[in-house]
Amino acid sequence: MNVKPIPLNQLEIGPSQARTHNVNKGIEELADSIRVMGLLEPITVSQVGENRYEIITGQRRFLAHQKLGREEIMCHVLSGELSPERAKAISLTENMLREEMTQQNYIAACTDLYRFYGSIKLVSEELGLPISRVREYVKFDQLVPELQTAVRASGMRMDVALRAQKAATAEDGDVDSGKAVALAKEMSGLSSAQQKRLAKVAESDPTAPIAEVLEVGRRQPRVKQMVLTIEDHVDTALARFAAEQGVNKDDAAVDLIESGLSQRGYSEQ
Repeated sequence: MNVKPIPLNQLEIGPSQARTHNVNKGIEELADSIRVMGLLEPITVSQVGENRYEIITGQRRFLAHQKLGREEIMCHVLSGELSPERAKAISLTENMLREEMTQQNYIAACTDLYRFYGSIKLVSEELGLPISRVREYVKFDQLVPELQTAVRASGMRMDVALRAQKAATAEDGDVDSGKAVALAKEMSGLSSAQQKRLAKVAESDPTAPIAEVLEVGRRQPRVKQMVLTIEDHVDTALARFAAEQGVNKDDAAVDLIESGLSQRGYSEQ
């Protein structure tokens, strides 16, 4: 890369941008910061024609410069041809490091890359995201429209939406969208173990009214508390698993114990 100032009128925000939601959020504050402190880090661009450049990373810094009435901005210019997929990966990675993006931005970026690579593993390796997280994001298109809206509008977690839809799916594959949304809203405030219990109640009697399902699911099951002694490397592995699943270590341990017992035929859960 080489660094040089480029006139704003030679720059365009291309389709590779990972951040597509809430782009203008905080632009006023960013513009004020640049006005006082200057541009602390150049944006990254790729040349797409004579005196034409596509912004790969830094669209918000570019928009802030426009708001300030600046004529040019310092840019890292990438050398060589850049594929749209590689540009998307660079943009997503830069935004991940800079500040937390919205779930919807992750969904859009992972879906685009998955359509190109056709492999969740490759998308995971390209972006440095856990495979389980990528797997969730690329399933967004499989959600019923009502759940897609909930994920977009209210920030409902993808794993919650997927679990609720599965619990509201009949044997013939039809999804009761009303039940799915009700289950998802209820699950959003529950632990992973509680979500699984509610899903099990819903799946055990697909014809039961949603009010009845929620009532039964809210009943506290009989539980027993255990104290486990594990080695440091097991604790580290458990912490990594919990982080990838988006749950705490207690819920992660319960998930692993339940799945292990079920796989070995010791549990019907």
